[in-house]
Amino acid sequence: MSKISSDDDRNLVAFLQQYRPIPPPANPVTEDRLMQIIEEKESKKTFKFNPLIAVFSTVIIGSIFSLFSYRLFTPNYTNAQLESFMANSWDSTLEATYDDDWFLLSDREVDSDFSTQ
Repeated sequence: MSKISSDDDRNLVAFLQQYRPIPPPANPVTEDRLMQIIEEKESKKTFKFNPLIAVFSTVIIGSIFSLFSYRLFTPNYTNAQLESFMANSWDSTLEATYDDDWFLLSDREVDSDFSTQ
């Protein structure tokens, strides 16, 4: 790379001065209009809804709720109660009772059936 001589610099400066564009005349109303547009844009700034944020926040809130509700709505049974439930439900599946008229029982018969157990 060679250094540019000072003659080249002077020639360039002279060329730019001779062919530079003439700026348009200043308009006094332009600055006022520009400031008015900027103020309008700033006053119209609103929150834009981002669906990605909504999805993530819903997932996070749902996870937190499910963790806390799991402990809240989990029944607290003792082992004896669970054993009793399982034994009774298993025994009822092995009984061979195929009564077709079970839905025709009166209230008195239903109450008497439950009182004998």
